[in-house]
Amino acid sequence: MLDGADAMQALRLLLDTDAKQLDSAPMWQQTMKSSSSRRAQSLLSDWPSLLRAARGQLREGFSPALSWTGIKRVPRSALNNRLTSARRFATQQYSVQRLRSAGAALGANEEEIMYYLIASALRRFFKEYNALPADPLIALLADRSRKDGMINPLFIRLGTQHADRKKRLEEIRRSLRIARQQFTALSAADARAEGTMDALPYVLRQIFKLDHRLAPLFNLGISRLQLGEQPLYLNGSKLEAVFPMPMLLQGGAMNIACLQYAGSWHVGLCGARDLLPHLQRMAVYMGLSLDELEVMINEQAA
Repeated sequence: MLDGADAMQALRLLLDTDAKQLDSAPMWQQTMKSSSSRRAQSLLSDWPSLLRAARGQLREGFSPALSWTGIKRVPRSALNNRLTSARRFATQQYSVQRLRSAGAALGANEEEIMYYLIASALRRFFKEYNALPADPLIALLADRSRKDGMINPLFIRLGTQHADRKKRLEEIRRSLRIARQQFTALSAADARAEGTMDALPYVLRQIFKLDHRLAPLFNLGISRLQLGEQPLYLNGSKLEAVFPMPMLLQGGAMNIACLQYAGSWHVGLCGARDLLPHLQRMAVYMGLSLDELEVMINEQAA
């Protein structure tokens, strides 16, 4: 089992951009260094920043204002109950150009449109079961937008309380923009320390098996991965699609991974079967949300 960053590194080592390369070495012969070990080594060397972040969190009562961007309350939903071992997995795929075109018409980028599709699918899915919280669902985003490539935990509002599509998209964009601005302003050492302290309460809740019993820190996880723009090959065979399967932890019934590769977005949705029946509908609703958004754009342009 690999985390997202290590999985992308492993695939790049295994695959080749040259379709004529026919003697690729198997994965077990590749040498790679775990990003987790690198992060641990960096944290050990950044202990002064970690102490500063810890003092700040103690003053704030472990209510991290830095990455929560003004979020005061995370609603409890079916996403935050006790998990069993059963899982469901669904997929969706989009052209990068299609998302860019929709975003350009609304002043957004393709990533923001992707999060809008997830939020819109969640809203439709929970309304179908009359279980949509009145407050917006909160996503934990594994963000890699810093120039140094560091991963930071960002908490963003998905605007699921808004029936209006434009209001939903604007809330996502604003929440993402503020969270990124605050983390970007930090030095690398301070960003690592703040990210670690923000994640600490969640890690402790998992260790002591308390997460599903307490008020949720977030509702679902979303990660964004990059494999590259060029098609990749294994001994002459083209890699057509990659659908990442994120793991679930107790108290988090859904995790979504979005991977960009060779001009397409590949989305993997992993859900707890007993808490989220008919998970495939989420993928269908993401497609419907994009169709409806494009209809709205065309009507405005007419």
